[in-house]
Amino acid sequence: MIGMRFHMHDRLRQKDLRRGTALCSLLLFLCVGGCRPSQPRTPARPATAEAVHSESKAPATPQEVRAILERAARDAPDDPYAHLELALFERQAGNLQRAEQLLIACWKRFPNFARAPFHLGMLYLMQERNVLAVPPLRAAARLDPKDPIVQVNAGFACQRAGMKREALAYARVALQLDPQRPDPYLLLARLHDTQGTADEALRYLDQYIARSPTPATGYYLKGRIHARRSEADKAELWVKRAIEAEPNNANFWTTLGRIYTELYADTRTEEGLRCFQRALELSPDNPDTHRYYGLTLKRTGRYAEAIPHLEQALKESGGDIGPLYFDYGQALLQAGRTQEGQAALARYREYREYTRGIQALNRALLEKPRDRARHHARIRFCLKHRQYGPAAVALQQALEMVGPDATLRALMEELRRAAPAAGLPANSSGSGL
Repeated sequence: MIGMRFHMHDRLRQKDLRRGTALCSLLLFLCVGGCRPSQPRTPARPATAEAVHSESKAPATPQEVRAILERAARDAPDDPYAHLELALFERQAGNLQRAEQLLIACWKRFPNFARAPFHLGMLYLMQERNVLAVPPLRAAARLDPKDPIVQVNAGFACQRAGMKREALAYARVALQLDPQRPDPYLLLARLHDTQGTADEALRYLDQYIARSPTPATGYYLKGRIHARRSEADKAELWVKRAIEAEPNNANFWTTLGRIYTELYADTRTEEGLRCFQRALELSPDNPDTHRYYGLTLKRTGRYAEAIPHLEQALKESGGDIGPLYFDYGQALLQAGRTQEGQAALARYREYREYTRGIQALNRALLEKPRDRARHHARIRFCLKHRQYGPAAVALQQALEMVGPDATLRALMEELRRAAPAAGLPANSSGSGL
Protein backbone atom coordinates (compact mmCIF):
# COMPACT_ATOMS: atom_id res chain seq x y z
CA MET A 1 0.00 0.00 0.00
CA ILE A 2 2.83 2.38 0.84
CA GLY A 3 4.41 1.81 -2.54
CA MET A 4 1.09 2.46 -4.24
CA ARG A 5 0.76 5.75 -2.39
CA PHE A 6 3.94 6.96 -4.08
CA HIS A 7 2.47 6.04 -7.45
CA MET A 8 -0.94 7.59 -6.80
CA HIS A 9 0.40 10.85 -5.38
CA ASP A 10 2.58 11.23 -8.44
CA ARG A 11 -0.35 10.46 -10.74
CA LEU A 12 -2.50 13.06 -9.02
CA ARG A 13 -0.04 15.86 -9.38
CA GLN A 14 0.96 14.83 -12.96
CA LYS A 15 4.21 16.71 -12.51
CA ASP A 16 6.93 14.11 -12.55
CA LEU A 17 10.18 15.44 -11.04
CA ARG A 18 9.06 19.08 -11.22
CA ARG A 19 12.35 20.86 -10.72
CA GLY A 20 14.48 17.82 -11.53
CA THR A 21 13.01 17.59 -15.01
CA ALA A 22 13.16 21.34 -15.52
CA LEU A 23 16.87 21.23 -14.61
CA CYS A 24 17.41 18.36 -17.06
CA SER A 25 15.66 20.34 -19.78
CA LEU A 26 17.81 23.38 -19.07
CA LEU A 27 20.96 21.29 -19.30
CA LEU A 28 19.81 19.91 -22.62
CA PHE A 29 19.05 23.49 -23.70
CA LEU A 30 22.58 24.55 -22.87
CA CYS A 31 24.07 21.56 -24.67
CA VAL A 32 22.82 23.01 -27.95
CA GLY A 33 25.72 25.42 -27.75
CA GLY A 34 23.73 28.61 -27.81
CA CYS A 35 21.52 29.32 -30.75
CA ARG A 36 24.03 28.72 -33.53
CA PRO A 37 24.64 25.22 -34.91
CA SER A 38 27.44 24.68 -37.40
CA GLN A 39 25.71 26.43 -40.28
CA PRO A 40 26.85 29.39 -42.37
CA ARG A 41 25.51 32.74 -41.25
CA THR A 42 25.01 35.95 -43.17
CA PRO A 43 28.53 37.05 -44.20
CA ALA A 44 27.50 40.71 -44.61
CA ARG A 45 27.82 41.48 -40.91
CA PRO A 46 29.90 40.12 -38.02
CA ALA A 47 28.51 37.85 -35.32
CA THR A 48 26.43 39.80 -32.85
CA ALA A 49 28.73 38.89 -29.96
CA GLU A 50 31.62 40.42 -31.90
CA ALA A 51 29.51 43.50 -32.57
CA VAL A 52 28.83 43.89 -28.85
CA HIS A 53 32.55 43.65 -28.13
CA SER A 54 33.55 46.11 -30.82
CA GLU A 55 30.91 48.68 -29.87
CA SER A 56 31.68 48.68 -26.17
CA LYS A 57 35.24 48.88 -24.89
CA ALA A 58 34.05 48.65 -21.29
CA PRO A 59 31.78 45.79 -20.17
CA ALA A 60 28.36 46.43 -21.71
CA THR A 61 25.31 46.86 -19.51
CA PRO A 62 22.23 44.72 -20.23
CA GLN A 63 20.50 47.77 -21.68
CA GLU A 64 23.42 48.37 -24.06
CA VAL A 65 23.51 44.73 -25.13
CA ARG A 66 19.76 44.78 -25.74
CA ALA A 67 20.08 47.92 -27.87
CA ILE A 68 22.87 46.37 -29.95
CA LEU A 69 20.89 43.15 -30.47
CA GLU A 70 17.76 45.07 -31.43
CA ARG A 71 19.75 47.12 -33.93
CA ALA A 72 21.34 43.96 -35.33
CA ALA A 73 17.89 42.43 -35.89
CA ARG A 74 16.73 45.60 -37.66
CA ASP A 75 19.87 45.73 -39.82
CA ALA A 76 19.57 42.07 -40.85
CA PRO A 77 15.83 41.47 -41.19
CA ASP A 78 16.36 38.27 -43.17
CA ASP A 79 18.86 36.68 -40.76
CA PRO A 80 16.92 34.36 -38.41
CA TYR A 81 19.84 34.15 -35.99
CA ALA A 82 19.77 37.89 -35.39
CA HIS A 83 16.15 37.65 -34.24
CA LEU A 84 16.83 34.48 -32.26
CA GLU A 85 19.77 35.99 -30.39
CA LEU A 86 17.58 38.83 -29.15
CA ALA A 87 14.97 36.36 -27.89
CA LEU A 88 17.58 34.25 -26.11
CA PHE A 89 19.08 37.36 -24.52
CA GLU A 90 15.66 38.21 -23.07
CA ARG A 91 15.28 34.67 -21.82
CA GLN A 92 18.68 34.81 -20.15
CA ALA A 93 17.80 38.20 -18.63
CA GLY A 94 14.67 36.70 -17.08
CA ASN A 95 12.20 38.52 -19.32
CA LEU A 96 10.38 35.32 -20.15
CA GLN A 97 7.17 36.79 -21.56
CA ARG A 98 9.15 39.03 -23.91
CA ALA A 99 11.35 36.09 -24.89
CA GLU A 100 8.24 34.04 -25.66
CA GLN A 101 6.79 36.80 -27.84
CA LEU A 102 10.07 37.18 -29.75
CA LEU A 103 10.41 33.43 -30.31
CA ILE A 104 6.83 33.19 -31.60
CA ALA A 105 7.51 36.13 -33.94
CA CYS A 106 10.77 34.55 -35.13
CA TRP A 107 9.01 31.25 -35.82
CA LYS A 108 6.28 33.00 -37.80
CA ARG A 109 8.82 35.09 -39.75
CA PHE A 110 11.07 32.10 -40.51
CA PRO A 111 8.78 29.03 -40.57
CA ASN A 112 11.55 26.70 -41.77
CA PHE A 113 14.04 27.75 -39.07
CA ALA A 114 14.06 24.89 -36.57
CA ARG A 115 15.84 26.77 -33.78
CA ALA A 116 12.95 29.16 -33.17
CA PRO A 117 10.30 26.52 -32.31
CA PHE A 118 12.97 24.47 -30.54
CA HIS A 119 13.84 27.27 -28.12
CA LEU A 120 10.17 28.20 -27.73
CA GLY A 121 9.38 24.63 -26.71
CA MET A 122 12.35 24.55 -24.34
CA LEU A 123 11.15 27.79 -22.74
CA TYR A 124 7.75 26.20 -22.15
CA LEU A 125 9.40 23.10 -20.64
CA MET A 126 11.49 25.30 -18.35
CA GLN A 127 8.26 26.95 -17.19
CA GLU A 128 6.55 23.52 -16.86
CA ARG A 129 3.97 24.53 -19.46
CA ASN A 130 4.29 21.03 -20.81
CA VAL A 131 1.26 20.79 -23.08
CA LEU A 132 2.23 24.01 -24.85
CA ALA A 133 5.77 22.72 -25.41
CA VAL A 134 4.59 19.90 -27.66
CA PRO A 135 3.58 21.76 -30.88
CA PRO A 136 6.77 23.85 -31.25
CA LEU A 137 9.05 20.92 -30.41
CA ARG A 138 7.14 18.72 -32.84
CA ALA A 139 7.72 21.37 -35.49
CA ALA A 140 11.43 21.60 -34.63
CA ALA A 141 11.79 17.80 -34.82
CA ARG A 142 10.11 17.79 -38.22
CA LEU A 143 12.37 20.57 -39.49
CA ASP A 144 15.57 19.08 -38.05
CA PRO A 145 15.11 15.28 -38.16
CA LYS A 146 18.84 14.52 -37.79
CA ASP A 147 19.47 16.40 -34.55
CA PRO A 148 19.21 14.00 -31.57
CA ILE A 149 18.90 16.89 -29.09
CA VAL A 150 15.83 18.23 -30.87
CA GLN A 151 14.32 14.74 -31.17
CA VAL A 152 14.82 13.79 -27.53
CA ASN A 153 13.42 17.07 -26.24
CA ALA A 154 10.34 16.63 -28.41
CA GLY A 155 10.08 13.27 -26.66
CA PHE A 156 10.42 14.81 -23.21
CA ALA A 157 7.65 17.28 -24.04
CA CYS A 158 5.34 14.49 -25.18
CA GLN A 159 6.16 12.41 -22.11
CA ARG A 160 5.41 15.26 -19.74
CA ALA A 161 2.16 15.97 -21.60
CA GLY A 162 1.06 12.33 -21.27
CA MET A 163 1.61 11.37 -24.95
CA LYS A 164 3.54 8.15 -24.35
CA ARG A 165 3.41 6.59 -27.80
CA GLU A 166 4.73 9.71 -29.51
CA ALA A 167 7.40 10.17 -26.84
CA LEU A 168 8.62 6.61 -27.41
CA ALA A 169 8.96 7.28 -31.13
CA TYR A 170 11.09 10.38 -30.54
CA ALA A 171 13.25 8.56 -27.98
CA ARG A 172 13.99 5.75 -30.42
CA VAL A 173 14.87 8.18 -33.21
CA ALA A 174 17.24 10.04 -30.88
CA LEU A 175 18.86 6.78 -29.83
CA GLN A 176 19.39 5.74 -33.45
CA LEU A 177 20.97 9.10 -34.24
CA ASP A 178 23.40 8.95 -31.30
CA PRO A 179 23.46 5.71 -29.22
CA GLN A 180 25.98 7.22 -26.79
CA ARG A 181 23.83 10.19 -25.73
CA PRO A 182 22.57 9.68 -22.16
CA ASP A 183 19.28 11.59 -22.41
CA PRO A 184 17.36 9.14 -24.68
CA TYR A 185 17.95 6.46 -22.04
CA LEU A 186 16.58 8.78 -19.37
CA LEU A 187 13.49 9.43 -21.47
CA LEU A 188 12.98 5.71 -22.08
CA ALA A 189 13.36 5.10 -18.35
CA ARG A 190 10.65 7.64 -17.58
CA LEU A 191 8.34 6.10 -20.17
CA HIS A 192 8.80 2.63 -18.66
CA ASP A 193 8.50 3.85 -15.07
CA THR A 194 5.12 2.19 -14.58
CA GLN A 195 3.82 -0.98 -13.01
CA GLY A 196 4.82 -3.96 -15.12
CA THR A 197 7.77 -2.30 -16.86
CA ALA A 198 9.77 -0.96 -13.91
CA ASP A 199 12.56 -3.51 -14.48
CA GLU A 200 13.02 -2.12 -17.99
CA ALA A 201 13.10 1.39 -16.54
CA LEU A 202 15.87 0.35 -14.14
CA ARG A 203 17.89 -1.10 -17.02
CA TYR A 204 17.53 2.13 -19.01
CA LEU A 205 18.60 4.09 -15.94
CA ASP A 206 21.74 1.98 -15.65
CA GLN A 207 22.51 2.89 -19.27
CA TYR A 208 21.86 6.57 -18.52
CA ILE A 209 24.06 6.55 -15.41
CA ALA A 210 26.89 4.86 -17.30
CA ARG A 211 26.87 7.59 -19.97
CA SER A 212 25.94 10.75 -18.07
CA PRO A 213 28.56 13.04 -16.51
CA THR A 214 25.83 14.24 -14.11
CA PRO A 215 23.85 11.10 -13.20
CA ALA A 216 22.00 12.44 -10.13
CA THR A 217 18.61 12.27 -11.88
CA GLY A 218 19.27 8.61 -12.71
CA TYR A 219 20.07 7.82 -9.08
CA TYR A 220 16.93 9.65 -8.01
CA LEU A 221 14.64 7.82 -10.40
CA LYS A 222 16.04 4.46 -9.29
CA GLY A 223 15.24 5.45 -5.72
CA ARG A 224 11.67 6.39 -6.67
CA ILE A 225 11.09 3.08 -8.43
CA HIS A 226 12.30 1.15 -5.41
CA ALA A 227 10.11 3.35 -3.18
CA ARG A 228 7.00 2.44 -5.18
CA ARG A 229 7.96 -1.20 -4.71
CA SER A 230 8.19 -0.57 -0.95
CA GLU A 231 11.89 -1.51 -1.09
CA ALA A 232 12.82 0.99 1.57
CA ASP A 233 16.54 0.27 1.93
CA LYS A 234 17.21 0.42 -1.82
CA ALA A 235 15.08 3.54 -2.15
CA GLU A 236 17.03 5.26 0.62
CA LEU A 237 20.37 4.19 -0.87
CA TRP A 238 19.71 5.62 -4.34
CA VAL A 239 18.06 8.86 -3.22
CA LYS A 240 20.92 9.48 -0.80
CA ARG A 241 23.32 8.95 -3.69
CA ALA A 242 21.37 11.54 -5.68
CA ILE A 243 21.65 13.98 -2.76
CA GLU A 244 25.40 13.39 -2.56
CA ALA A 245 25.62 14.37 -6.24
CA GLU A 246 23.23 17.35 -5.92
CA PRO A 247 22.95 18.33 -2.24
CA ASN A 248 20.90 21.47 -2.98
CA ASN A 249 18.07 19.75 -4.85
CA ALA A 250 14.91 20.27 -2.79
CA ASN A 251 12.99 17.52 -4.59
CA PHE A 252 15.58 14.93 -3.64
CA TRP A 253 15.30 15.91 0.02
CA THR A 254 11.50 15.83 -0.18
CA THR A 255 11.51 12.30 -1.59
CA LEU A 256 13.97 11.12 1.06
CA GLY A 257 11.59 12.57 3.66
CA ARG A 258 8.72 10.61 2.12
CA ILE A 259 10.77 7.42 2.21
CA TYR A 260 11.41 7.88 5.93
CA THR A 261 7.81 8.84 6.77
CA GLU A 262 5.95 6.44 4.46
CA LEU A 263 8.15 3.35 4.11
CA TYR A 264 9.50 2.95 7.61
CA ALA A 265 6.18 3.06 9.47
CA ASP A 266 6.69 5.38 12.45
CA THR A 267 10.31 4.51 13.21
CA ARG A 268 11.99 7.28 11.20
CA THR A 269 9.39 10.05 11.18
CA GLU A 270 11.63 12.65 12.79
CA GLU A 271 14.34 12.01 10.19
CA GLY A 272 11.73 12.54 7.51
CA LEU A 273 10.58 15.81 9.04
CA ARG A 274 14.17 17.05 9.08
CA CYS A 275 14.43 16.21 5.38
CA PHE A 276 11.30 18.26 4.68
CA GLN A 277 12.74 21.14 6.68
CA ARG A 278 15.96 20.99 4.66
CA ALA A 279 13.96 20.97 1.41
CA LEU A 280 12.07 24.09 2.49
CA GLU A 281 15.34 25.84 3.32
CA LEU A 282 16.38 25.20 -0.28
CA SER A 283 12.99 25.93 -1.89
CA PRO A 284 10.61 27.70 0.52
CA ASP A 285 7.60 27.66 -1.84
CA ASN A 286 7.87 24.06 -3.07
CA PRO A 287 4.25 22.81 -2.97
CA ASP A 288 5.20 19.12 -2.81
CA THR A 289 7.39 19.65 0.23
CA HIS A 290 4.68 21.63 2.01
CA ARG A 291 2.16 18.96 1.08
CA TYR A 292 4.05 15.97 2.49
CA TYR A 293 5.38 17.91 5.45
CA GLY A 294 1.82 18.95 6.30
CA LEU A 295 0.43 15.45 5.81
CA THR A 296 3.10 13.98 8.09
CA LEU A 297 2.45 16.57 10.80
CA LYS A 298 -1.29 15.89 10.57
CA ARG A 299 -0.78 12.14 10.77
CA THR A 300 1.29 12.58 13.95
CA GLY A 301 -1.37 14.80 15.57
CA ARG A 302 0.40 18.16 15.14
CA TYR A 303 -2.61 19.80 13.52
CA ALA A 304 -1.78 23.45 14.19
CA GLU A 305 1.69 22.96 12.67
CA ALA A 306 0.26 21.06 9.70
CA ILE A 307 -2.30 23.70 8.66
CA PRO A 308 0.04 26.40 7.25
CA HIS A 309 1.93 23.82 5.21
CA LEU A 310 -1.26 22.35 3.75
CA GLU A 311 -2.45 25.88 2.97
CA GLN A 312 0.81 26.67 1.20
CA ALA A 313 0.60 23.44 -0.81
CA LEU A 314 -2.90 24.34 -1.99
CA LYS A 315 -1.87 27.92 -2.77
CA GLU A 316 1.25 27.04 -4.76
CA SER A 317 -0.44 24.21 -6.65
CA GLY A 318 -3.18 26.52 -7.91
CA GLY A 319 -5.86 24.55 -6.06
CA ASP A 320 -5.59 21.54 -8.37
CA ILE A 321 -4.84 19.03 -5.58
CA GLY A 322 -8.46 18.27 -4.75
CA PRO A 323 -7.89 15.36 -2.33
CA LEU A 324 -5.66 17.56 -0.18
CA TYR A 325 -8.74 19.54 0.87
CA PHE A 326 -9.87 16.50 2.86
CA ASP A 327 -6.67 16.44 4.95
CA TYR A 328 -6.71 20.23 5.25
CA GLY A 329 -10.33 20.19 6.42
CA GLN A 330 -9.66 17.44 8.95
CA ALA A 331 -6.67 19.33 10.37
CA LEU A 332 -8.75 22.50 10.72
CA LEU A 333 -11.51 20.60 12.53
CA GLN A 334 -9.04 18.95 14.89
CA ALA A 335 -7.49 22.35 15.60
CA GLY A 336 -10.92 23.71 16.57
CA ARG A 337 -11.42 25.84 13.46
CA THR A 338 -14.78 24.29 12.67
CA GLN A 339 -16.19 26.74 10.12
CA GLU A 340 -13.02 26.77 8.04
CA GLY A 341 -12.77 22.99 8.26
CA GLN A 342 -16.29 22.53 6.98
CA ALA A 343 -15.59 24.90 4.07
CA ALA A 344 -12.47 22.90 3.14
CA LEU A 345 -14.42 19.63 3.26
CA ALA A 346 -17.04 21.21 1.01
CA ARG A 347 -14.25 21.89 -1.49
CA TYR A 348 -13.27 18.22 -1.21
CA ARG A 349 -16.83 17.11 -1.95
CA GLU A 350 -16.82 19.48 -4.91
CA TYR A 351 -13.63 17.81 -6.13
CA ARG A 352 -15.27 14.38 -5.88
CA GLU A 353 -18.15 15.73 -7.95
CA TYR A 354 -15.61 17.01 -10.46
CA THR A 355 -13.91 13.60 -10.62
CA ARG A 356 -17.16 11.82 -11.41
CA GLY A 357 -18.17 14.44 -13.97
CA ILE A 358 -14.83 14.54 -15.80
CA GLN A 359 -14.82 10.76 -16.10
CA ALA A 360 -18.20 10.90 -17.82
CA LEU A 361 -17.04 13.67 -20.15
CA ASN A 362 -13.88 11.74 -21.02
CA ARG A 363 -15.94 8.65 -21.85
CA ALA A 364 -18.18 10.76 -24.09
CA LEU A 365 -15.15 12.10 -25.95
CA LEU A 366 -13.75 8.62 -26.45
CA GLU A 367 -16.98 7.76 -28.26
CA LYS A 368 -16.84 10.89 -30.47
CA PRO A 369 -13.31 12.38 -30.27
CA ARG A 370 -14.02 15.01 -32.95
CA ASP A 371 -17.23 16.32 -31.43
CA ARG A 372 -16.50 20.03 -30.97
CA ALA A 373 -19.34 20.60 -28.49
CA ARG A 374 -18.06 17.82 -26.23
CA HIS A 375 -14.60 19.38 -26.15
CA HIS A 376 -16.15 22.73 -25.23
CA ALA A 377 -18.19 21.08 -22.47
CA ARG A 378 -15.15 19.41 -20.93
CA ILE A 379 -13.14 22.64 -20.82
CA ARG A 380 -16.06 24.55 -19.29
CA PHE A 381 -16.52 21.83 -16.68
CA CYS A 382 -12.83 22.07 -15.66
CA LEU A 383 -13.10 25.84 -15.39
CA LYS A 384 -16.29 25.62 -13.34
CA HIS A 385 -14.50 23.44 -10.80
CA ARG A 386 -11.34 25.56 -10.85
CA GLN A 387 -9.25 22.69 -12.19
CA TYR A 388 -7.01 24.92 -14.28
CA GLY A 389 -4.26 22.43 -15.08
CA PRO A 390 -6.72 19.89 -16.54
CA ALA A 391 -8.48 22.76 -18.34
CA ALA A 392 -5.22 23.69 -20.09
CA VAL A 393 -4.68 20.06 -21.12
CA ALA A 394 -8.26 19.76 -22.39
CA LEU A 395 -7.87 22.99 -24.35
CA GLN A 396 -4.70 21.79 -26.06
CA GLN A 397 -6.31 18.45 -26.91
CA ALA A 398 -9.30 20.27 -28.40
CA LEU A 399 -7.01 22.36 -30.58
CA GLU A 400 -5.27 19.25 -31.83
CA MET A 401 -8.45 17.25 -32.44
CA VAL A 402 -10.89 19.81 -33.87
CA GLY A 403 -8.87 22.97 -34.49
CA PRO A 404 -9.45 26.55 -33.25
CA ASP A 405 -12.79 28.33 -33.14
CA ALA A 406 -14.32 31.36 -31.44
CA THR A 407 -15.48 29.36 -28.41
CA LEU A 408 -12.00 27.96 -27.80
CA ARG A 409 -10.56 31.46 -28.05
CA ALA A 410 -13.03 32.68 -25.43
CA LEU A 411 -12.28 29.71 -23.16
CA MET A 412 -8.57 30.33 -23.50
CA GLU A 413 -9.04 33.94 -22.41
CA GLU A 414 -11.18 32.83 -19.48
CA LEU A 415 -8.50 30.37 -18.40
CA ARG A 416 -5.76 32.95 -18.78
CA ARG A 417 -7.65 35.40 -16.56
CA ALA A 418 -8.42 32.74 -13.94
CA ALA A 419 -4.94 31.18 -13.83
CA PRO A 420 -2.17 33.10 -15.60
CA ALA A 421 0.34 30.30 -14.86
CA ALA A 422 -1.83 27.48 -16.18
CA GLY A 423 0.32 27.00 -19.26
CA LEU A 424 -1.01 29.38 -21.91
CA PRO A 425 1.04 31.34 -24.43
CA ALA A 426 1.52 35.08 -24.13
CA ASN A 427 0.47 35.39 -27.76
CA SER A 428 -2.51 33.31 -28.80
CA SER A 429 -0.96 32.69 -32.20
CA GLY A 430 1.50 30.39 -30.49
CA SER A 431 -1.17 27.80 -29.88
CA GLY A 432 -2.90 27.88 -33.21
CA LEU A 433 -5.53 30.41 -32.15
